[in-house]
Formats: sequence, structure tokens, C-alpha cells
Amino acid sequence: MVGLPKNLVNVYPHSEEWSVLFEKEKINVCNCIKEYVIDIQHVGSTSIRGIYAKPIIDIVVAINDLKDGFKLIEDLEYIGYHFKGSLGKSNRFFFWKGNEDNNTHNLHIVQYGDKNWDNLILFRDFMNNHSDYRDKYCSLKLDLANKYKNDRDAYTKGKTKFVLEVIQLAKQEVQKD
Repeated sequence: MVGLPKNLVNVYPHSEEWSVLFEKEKINVCNCIKEYVIDIQHVGSTSIRGIYAKPIIDIVVAINDLKDGFKLIEDLEYIGYHFKGSLGKSNRFFFWKGNEDNNTHNLHIVQYGDKNWDNLILFRDFMNNHSDYRDKYCSLKLDLANKYKNDRDAYTKGKTKFVLEVIQLAKQEVQKD
């Protein structure tokens, strides 16, 4: 299963289907904007093994120069993405795919090597390598999903402190290596 209505929060057990759907969409996005793409990665909770997640595939695309993001809007809209600006995060273009009744994908366009790129990758990799933090995050997500079933913004804000702490731990771990 993939997709949720725009503001609804439902989380589901991890599904291997999410990785398959990412790979399909990666090809679709790459074919659309390939001359700008440096890398495309599956991020967000659907990329973390063994945790509950909203069934929305998060994709991050790294490009050389963020100014080129403006050139990508029309092409990405042609393949079904809706441009939503930066949604409060600097140095990012944000798109979602689907409709109000079934949001299936979130697409982040960032500059390669920017903190937005690094943080998404660091968080995913740390969570996939630390089952104790995966368990804590899963528990937090389930609690927040029960509390904020119809308020995705509050659900997301409720995860922020944990996510930022994990990113700091991941940075420390990388510096040790």
C-alpha cells in the first residue's frame, strides 16, 4: 500500500514494497530530469527497515546547483508532481505526487553536499544501523500517529527533537570513523 490523504496520519508496518516503488519512481524521475541529477536516494521512514511509517515514499534528488531547481518544476509537474516551494526549509525545492485524497510521494530537490542532503542520508543510515534508536523512533511515531491522526504538521513537529538528536549522533559517529 502506498499513499494517504493530504493531512491524515496513519502508520503501517514496514513493507518491502516501498523499496520497489522507490526504484520505479527513481527511474521515472531520472528519465525526466537526468541532465541535472547527481544522485537520487530513498529517504524518510519508508527507507528505514523494521519501523512503522506513513506509506509515502520520500525521495531526495541531489543536483549541482540549487538555482537549477527552477528549471525542473515544469518537467516534474508533467510527470505528476506538485511544486510546493521550500515548505519552510531553506535550500530545497519540495514536490508531492498524487492528489488530495492520495499523496504517494514526496520529492526533495537539494544541492549535493548541502546540509539538507547530508542530514537526510545521515539519519537514514544511522537508523538502519542502530536497532535501539529504530525502536525508540517507531514507538514515538506510533504515539504521535495516535495523538495527531488528522494533523500531519503536529505529527511531524513531534518528531523534530528526536530527528535532530539522531542527526547529531550520526555526525559524531561519522567523525569518529
